[in-house]
Parts: sequence; structure tokens; C-alpha cells
Amino acid sequence: MARQMNGEAKNLPTYPGPNKMRDCYCTVNLDQEEVFRTKIVEKSLCPFYGEDFYCEIPRSFRHLSFYIFDRDVFRRDSIIGKVAIRKEDLQKYHNRDTWFQLQHVDADSEVQVRPPLPTSSARALGTKVLGGHRRSLGMEHSLCLRLKK
Repeated sequence: MARQMNGEAKNLPTYPGPNKMRDCYCTVNLDQEEVFRTKIVEKSLCPFYGEDFYCEIPRSFRHLSFYIFDRDVFRRDSIIGKVAIRKEDLQKYHNRDTWFQLQHVDADSEVQVRPPLPTSSARALGTKVLGGHRRSLGMEHSLCLRLKK
């Protein structure tokens, strides 16, 4: 089953180092399972993601979530923020550009376990996100999504 995601983040917080730019990617999660990971967009605070992905969509999922990550020079990933959409709310965003405010992810309350991805695959299985505490990053940090079937 193909799904197309056109996404764009804008005004991400600058990296605290001398470069200030970020190397960002986005993951797509159904509940607590990562079903897709975009390519890394290098040196940008306003990355654009426009990729098709394939996955089985279970009928029983509750949330579709998008996580924005930054990869630093040591190849460590740090989470910038997330957007979570309830299943029952998806229809109102179908085929429309919608800006969502990125929510802060508290590393102490949201534990992430991700297997390494093979270079030929953008899909990870078995990702778990447990717990969850959100607070606003501010209106200036946001993600625009266009959801298509």
C-alpha cells in the first residue's frame, strides 16, 4: 500500500555549534512503530521532504506521528520535535497543506529504541516509543504536511 508524504519543516531551532545549520530527517510512526524514515536533508533549518513510501496500515492504529531528528557530525541523532495526529482526525487533513506546531519531546519521559537501518532500506521495524510528555516548542517551529492516499 503506497502512501505519499509531502512534508516541510520551517524555522527549526539553530544547532548550538558554529555552523548553526541542521542535517534533518523525519520518521513516520503508526502508534509506536516506525514505518518510514526520509532521507537526510543536509544543512537546512527549513527541510523539505517529498517521498513515497510503502507500508501496511493496520486498521487498529490510534496515532500517526511525525518526528523530526537532527544528525550531528558524530552521527548521533537528537530529536527536535514531533507532530501526532489522531486517526479520527486524519480525514480533515486529507489532500490539504496543513501547518502543525512541533511539540517538544522530553527525552526523560519518551524512550526511543530504534534498530539501525540498512543503507538500502528506509523502513525500520520494531521501533518503540514509550510514555510521552509534550510541551510547545513555540509557533515558529512547525511542520507542514500534505497527506494523500
